[in-house]
Amino acid sequence: MRAKFVFDISSHGFGHAGQCIPVLAALHHLNPEMQLVIRTGLPKSFFEERLDFNFDYINARYDFSLAMRSALEVDVAASVERYAKVHAAWPANVAAAAEELARLQADALVSNVDYLGLAAAAKAGVPAWAFSSLNWADLFSHFCGRMPGAQAIHAEMAMAYNRAEAFFQPVPFMPMPSLLNCKTVGPLARKGVVRRREIARFLKVPNPDDFRLVVVSLGGIPFELDVNQWPSFPENFRFVVTSNLNGRHPQVVAANSLPYGFLDVFCSADALVTKPGYGMAVDAACNGIPVLYVRRQDWPEEQYIADWLCSNNRAAEILLPDLYRGQFQKAVEKLWGASIPNPPEPTGAFEIAAELLNSIRV
Repeated sequence: MRAKFVFDISSHGFGHAGQCIPVLAALHHLNPEMQLVIRTGLPKSFFEERLDFNFDYINARYDFSLAMRSALEVDVAASVERYAKVHAAWPANVAAAAEELARLQADALVSNVDYLGLAAAAKAGVPAWAFSSLNWADLFSHFCGRMPGAQAIHAEMAMAYNRAEAFFQPVPFMPMPSLLNCKTVGPLARKGVVRRREIARFLKVPNPDDFRLVVVSLGGIPFELDVNQWPSFPENFRFVVTSNLNGRHPQVVAANSLPYGFLDVFCSADALVTKPGYGMAVDAACNGIPVLYVRRQDWPEEQYIADWLCSNNRAAEILLPDLYRGQFQKAVEKLWGASIPNPPEPTGAFEIAAELLNSIRV
C-alpha cells in the first residue's frame, strides 16, 4: 500500500517546520514508498534544503496562529481580530477545508499545529494526528482569553485538537490543559555535518585550529540587529547571524552568505545565541552546542524549554540589551568552561512515525 500523508505545517516562523523535518525523514526511512504532501505558507525551498527525498508541496496556509510584532513580542490586538474573523465563519471554514482535504484523497492528516485542518479531517472522515510542544488553544487562552466571545472560540479550538487520534508532545513541552488526547514522546531534533575547517577557511580565520564560531539566530520571524554597536572580539571569533543585519562588523557575516546549509553551520558552532524556542534549543542540546538565550515577552512555553535546556545542556540567560550591544563575550566564555552534560537522544521522530504507520497499517 502506498500511503498518502498530508502534513499541515504552521507558518508561524520556522520552528514548527523544524519539528516536522525529523518526523518526515523518519516516515520516509520507515516507508520510502509513501507519498508525503506538505501544506504550508513557508517556502518550498526550506524543505528542499533539509529533505533528501521527493515530496509534494501545496502553498496553503491553514494555520493563522498569533500575530507578532517581532520575534520576541506578540501583537495581542491583531491576534484578537484575526481569531474573531476566522471563528465568525467557523462552520463554513471547516466545510471548505474538508472539501479540499477530500480532494487530496489522503490516508491521514498530520498537523503541527494547525487546528482547522484537524476539524476538517474529522468532518471528511480522514484519520488525523497532531504533534507539537505547544498548541494554539492554550496560547489563545493565555493571550486573548479576556476578549468578548473568547470562551466560544477556545471551545472550538480545543474541540478540533481533541478530535485528533492523539496529540504527541515532544519533550520539552508546555502544559496543555485544553487537550485530552496527549501522548509524550522523546525530543525532536536534527543532526548535521560538522564542517568547522571548511567554514574557518571560508571566513578567513587566521588559525583554523583556534576558531570560535557563534551562531546568532532568533528563528524565522524577522528581527533586526545593528552590529555597528558591537565591540571588537578576539580575532579568532566569528559570528554567523540569521537576523536582518544593519551596519557592518568585520567578524559578523549573514548566514545566507555562506555556501553551506544552515544545519551544518549550526552543528559546527561553538555556541548559539537565540530565544528559547523549541527547534533551536533542542537541536542545540542534542548536538551538544552551548546556548545563550534571550527571553521573549510573556510566552507560556518558554519557561519549560529554558528549564529543560539548562538541565540538558550548557545554557544561560542574557538580557536583550546585551544582545543588541553584542555584550556577551564573558557569558559565552563562562559556558565554554562549564561541565558538559551528555546530549539527549532525539527519539521522538521515530516514535511518532512508527505509531502513525502502525495506526494505518502500511
